[in-house]
Amino acid sequence: MFPYEAGFAFNKETPGKFEGKGRYTSKMLRMVYPLNIMNSQHLKMEVNGVNLKEWITDSEKRGQLTDIGNDLWLWEVEMEQLEQVNQVCGEAGVLVAWSPRIPKKAPKRLP
Repeated sequence: MFPYEAGFAFNKETPGKFEGKGRYTSKMLRMVYPLNIMNSQHLKMEVNGVNLKEWITDSEKRGQLTDIGNDLWLWEVEMEQLEQVNQVCGEAGVLVAWSPRIPKKAPKRLP
C-alpha cells in the first residue's frame, strides 16, 4: 500500500458483506498502481476537464495505455510517476482509496 492510500476505504465499496456500491467496477479506480486493468467506462472518467483516456495519452509522464481486447485496457505507470498520477486522480475524485497526504506537524517545544 502507498502512504496516501486509505486501506479500509475500499471496504466501503465492496459488495456483499460490506454492502458497498462497487463503484471500482466502472465509475472509479481503487488507486493507480504500476499495472492497471480498466474498461472503457473507467476511461470516460473526468480528470482535469478531460476524460481519463485523453489525460493519460496526453503525456508520457502519465504512463502507457494499451488496448488488450474485450473492452479492456492495460495502463502501465512507472514507479517514479505513481505519486503524481495518484495525486491528480485523487484530487479529481476518481480514486476510491485515495487519501490526501497530511503534512506532519513539528512537535511543540517547551520553553
